[in-house]
This record gives sequence, C-alpha cells and structure tokens, in this order.
Amino acid sequence: MNMSDRSYEWTISGSRSILEFKKKIDDYRAQGKKIVTTNGCFDIFHFGHLSLLIEAKSLGNILIVGVNSDRTVNKIKGAGRPIIPEKERASVLVSLEYVDHVIVFDEILPNELLRTIQPDIHCISSEYTNKVLPEKDVVESFGGKIKVLSFIPGHSTTNVIQKISNHNIDPGSQISSEQGKEAITDYLFESSNSIRCLAYQHSETLLLIAEHMVNVIKTNGKIIICGNGDSGLDAQLFAEEFINRFGSREKPFPAVSLSIDSTKTGTGEDDVFSQQLEVIGKPNDLLIIVSTSGESKSVLMAGEKAKEIGMQIVGFTGNSNSPLLNLYDEIVLVDSDKSTIIQQGFMAAFNSVCYLLERLIK
Repeated sequence: MNMSDRSYEWTISGSRSILEFKKKIDDYRAQGKKIVTTNGCFDIFHFGHLSLLIEAKSLGNILIVGVNSDRTVNKIKGAGRPIIPEKERASVLVSLEYVDHVIVFDEILPNELLRTIQPDIHCISSEYTNKVLPEKDVVESFGGKIKVLSFIPGHSTTNVIQKISNHNIDPGSQISSEQGKEAITDYLFESSNSIRCLAYQHSETLLLIAEHMVNVIKTNGKIIICGNGDSGLDAQLFAEEFINRFGSREKPFPAVSLSIDSTKTGTGEDDVFSQQLEVIGKPNDLLIIVSTSGESKSVLMAGEKAKEIGMQIVGFTGNSNSPLLNLYDEIVLVDSDKSTIIQQGFMAAFNSVCYLLERLIK
C-alpha cells in the first residue's frame, strides 16, 4: 500500500508532492544524516507539542513531522475537530526552527508515512505508552527504533479546549443547564473516541478473533465466556447472542456463559470459573474473558486453567497492566478510566466481531 494521493509535503511556499519529498529523503540518506519522525494532530499548538518537538530534534539531524489531515482528525477525535485546518496546523509547524519537513498524511495511522520515510528513530509521547502501538512493528521492520519522549501532564489539546470552554465542573457544586449539557457532550465525545480508537488500533485483532471463532465452530468446539460483576452480565449477553444468532433463524453457535454463583461449583469464589472449565473445557474450545479491571483472581485462574487445558484465550479488558495479558492469545484493550465507557467498548468490539462472523461462517 502506498500513501494516499491526498497526502503531501507542506512548505512555506505551498504544497509539494510525496514523490518530490522521497527524493529529498534519498539525499539525506546519501549524506549519512540521522532521520527522526513524530506525528500527531497538532490541533491548537501548545507547550506540550513544543517540548516534544525540541526533544525529538535533539535525537538526530533531520526532524520530519507527520500531521493528520482534517478528514482523519475528524475520524479520530470526533465531531467539532479539528479546530484548526490542516494547512494552518502545518504552517505553524514548518515555521519552527526545530522542524525540517512537515507531511500532511491522509491515513488514520502513520504507517505508510513511516514506510516511505523509514526513519532511524520514530518518537511517541509517553502519554501513549500504555496503549497499543501499531507503528512499532512497521518501524522495527526496516531497522528503526521507537523512542518514548517525556509527556508533560495537563498539556493536551483536549485540556486546552476544556479550559477555553469552561468545561471543568466541581462535582460538589451546583451546575447550570449549559454546564450540564457540556458535561454530557464531553462524555459522549469521549465515548465515541474510544470506539474510534478500537477501529484503528484493534481492527486486525478483531479479525483474528472472528477467525478463531470460525475455527472453533467448524471443529465442533465451544465458545466459553466468563466475567465477574457487570462483566459477568456482559458474558451472559454475549453467550445469548451467539446462541440466538443475533435474532436470526440460523443454527445456534455453541456458546456458554460460566456461572458466577460460587455455590454451584468449586470450593470458593476464586476458583468458580476454573472448576467449571476443568469439567467442560476441551482443547478445541475458545475462552473469552471479559474483565474491566483485568485483576480479578477468578478470571486469572480461569485463564491459567484454559492454558493448562490447551484452549485459545481471547480477552476484553480496560487494564493495560493486567496480569491476564500474559495469558491471552488475542487481547482487546479499551483505553479509558471510566468503566461504563470500557463496557461500551466491549459491546462495540463484540458486535463488530459478530457482524464479521456471520459473513465468515456462511
């Protein structure tokens, strides 16, 4: 895949084609210069952006900054973004002495830009180190390195917008109708953005999960699902959807939700799922673990038991530091500090898998 035709280099005098830009990269390589890249939306330029660019420039000779196009910023950030049009954002960056080139790219991820440039170092902010980094494999494929740069807390475009709009509301104070609407809008934007992140960070993982499910169904295996508390309710709903084939009249998919009642099996709450797996789990089955916190001992023991049996394991969680991550074959991480948004992400991810599964199984 090549960079989109909508991508271009932006200069003080206007735009230049990617083909012209590639020739410049070849010249730098011939001169033995170390090339550094970073990327982002850079919507409302602030001190956090500046500090990242200064640090990135210090790592090499040439700093190339990728800037998301207006179209892709809107997809990533949601309604009302970007605040500043792409050429104006690019003009601010190209005027900085630390920046050598600015590329406006029209893909959600910078992967094609990175394949074109093949930087020696690609810089990311430590703000994103707990998230899935789809750029990592691309950069390492041509011998480049990922460098995590320092992040200054409180310095983000979202924070700037909230301060300008007076979005910060004291939970203990009376709020006006307008502030209430703004709080709801903030929440819904954050919710929609979490779904967008699933789309561009986990689409490949969700495809693999659907393919695992197809293999299980075709080999007469079972899809076994477990979770605690609200995640347990999600697990039951997922199992019902598999059995009912999403309201169709087709043959049910073989699925079961493990009981969350510890009096029905096992010797205590921690082994409630592992005991059930020991009885019904088979090597060609698939275990789906749903856990917002990713720290429940019962689901951890379930994962360990599934590994022991030889089952494949898929996880839906909101905790990037969960010990469960070492047990999963495939993991969907919903990045949020709000459990309700994490659970909404679970449902959206599950529905997308089911949407594809219905097409793969025919």
